[in-house]
Amino acid sequence: MRVSPPPAGVPADARTHLRTAHDSFTALGMRAFADRADHELLATGETVRKPAAGTPDQGHDRP
Repeated sequence: MRVSPPPAGVPADARTHLRTAHDSFTALGMRAFADRADHELLATGETVRKPAAGTPDQGHDRP
């Protein structure tokens, strides 16, 4: 059985939501969820900017 590709524009439509999710999860320090959104963005052909080296992740400095 052949699976047809998604309709044109579907990955582009998802990118907006995935970018927002990635940014939100990163800001909240929820690295695992941000990584998941990152992988989903990569699947749509998008690239994600990683935090600069030496930049602390928010939320990870709390006890």
